[in-house]
Amino acid sequence: MGIAVDATSVYWVNDDSFTVMKVPLGGGALITLASAQPHPLGITVDATNVYWTNNYDSPVSHGAVVKAPLGGGAPVTLSSRPEGPDKIAVDATNVYWTTSLFVKKVPLGGGTPTTLKSDTVHYPTAIAVDATNVYWTDINFGFAGVDRVVKSSLDGSQVTALVSDQMNPSAIAVDSTSIYWTNGDEDTAVLPTTGTVVKMALSGGTPITLAIRQANPQAMAIDATSIYWLNYGTGSVIKLTPK
Repeated sequence: MGIAVDATSVYWVNDDSFTVMKVPLGGGALITLASAQPHPLGITVDATNVYWTNNYDSPVSHGAVVKAPLGGGAPVTLSSRPEGPDKIAVDATNVYWTTSLFVKKVPLGGGTPTTLKSDTVHYPTAIAVDATNVYWTDINFGFAGVDRVVKSSLDGSQVTALVSDQMNPSAIAVDSTSIYWTNGDEDTAVLPTTGTVVKMALSGGTPITLAIRQANPQAMAIDATSIYWLNYGTGSVIKLTPK
């Protein structure tokens, strides 16, 4: 369901087997970092830990935000009962995540979460962070073509919609100059290849469409030269160079 990478390994979560896994970049033996996780969904890494969300929502458990050492070890819950957490991001001091109504953060060592965004109209999905801002995508169910890409100061005091005429944005990434995101299909049953990949300057401005006719693009990653995304509708992984 989610994937992350560092200089040595690839990390991912398996929703069906409830595990957090890694494997060396060049291939090799699979390593289970955590098991018996209730529907792990989002994942990210820093220099010392892997972080993930457990999305399972029930009257007893409302999910969790969890971390474990990159080399393996006991998982540590940073936030419990955070209302079904979805995607996740990390910086030098905090972990950030989205739920169906909120964008939240908690210190790397755990503690009381801080709510950066809360409303009942826009539903945050993907999330990214850099040294000065948090970025996420908002979906407004029932109102086609008004989904948004949003940025906020790290403390949540300034929230700005950078663009508000998108369609089902579901992945986001950021580098030193630009924001990148995917727009999903308008209606996958009728228009299965109307997805796009878009970028915009960090300061805002006119979005630039980098790829069209994509089959419901969902997940995204970037490096120094390229953009990578998953086309869910065709089960394919795409690379675009230069970005």
